[in-house]
Amino acid sequence: MKLLKVSLFSATLAVFSFGAACSSTTPGLEDVVYEGGASDEALDAMLALPSQPSPGPLVFVKPSANAQLPAATPPAFAWTDATAPRAGVVAPRARSGAWRARGLLGGGPAHAHGAALNGKAYLLTFSSSANPKALRVFTTLTTYTPTPTAWQKLSAEKGAITAKLQAATFDNNTVVTGGGPFDGGSITFTVTP
Repeated sequence: MKLLKVSLFSATLAVFSFGAACSSTTPGLEDVVYEGGASDEALDAMLALPSQPSPGPLVFVKPSANAQLPAATPPAFAWTDATAPRAGVVAPRARSGAWRARGLLGGGPAHAHGAALNGKAYLLTFSSSANPKALRVFTTLTTYTPTPTAWQKLSAEKGAITAKLQAATFDNNTVVTGGGPFDGGSITFTVTP
């Protein structure tokens, strides 16, 4: 009984320790920030496909183009997306308690980083003339506010910074047919002291 309690505690700790600290095993993607349930497996699938022009608006709504943003306060970046309908995307399947227990105790399929991504996700790439990948964020949200550390990193870039959007629709970490990836809009801004 004691061994079972230790095993269940270890399994529970492993499940709750994962959080948002997902990181890719693909070389060159170790620095990507993951938010809102985005996974490195989905990002790998997205980047393996050629991107195409967006069939609908995928544009920033804030900040405004050519904004001068203060280094002291990280701004919110927000965008709208009408690239493709969400209809037809399979929602995550409900699993019974027995199925989850089998998964925790070694049975069932393996999931390296939690639940698979189902629905839309966005790759937000910040670049400067000196650094084409100053900061990359993969998220299921339509907003992103840099952490103080991420904003400090961007603020250290010299000159104009460009933020570019890409979007894709996923079913179990796989880009669905007709779901992208799509190249969206970009904005340029500068950070002022």
